[in-house]
Amino acid sequence: AVRRGDLVRPERCERCKCVPPRDRDGRSAIVADHEDYAKPLDVTWLCRECHTETHLDRGDAVPRKEPDGRIVWTVYLDASPGKGSAKK
Repeated sequence: AVRRGDLVRPERCERCKCVPPRDRDGRSAIVADHEDYAKPLDVTWLCRECHTETHLDRGDAVPRKEPDGRIVWTVYLDASPGKGSAKK
């Protein structure tokens, strides 16, 4: 949707109002949060920290530790850990 021009990614997080630094590869650190995946154009633009906090507040994100020690969050699309599809 962003590439097609249907959505425009802002520079500022809509939750905390920060302007996060870009990733090392130059990509924006602002991500689209979908409260309802059935409405793909209805998004809230968040920095990664606020995006993680939002999913934790909703109870649809579960942390797991990778073999290399990194923490990876799995977001459950149906908000029921252990059921349905998961998205990394």
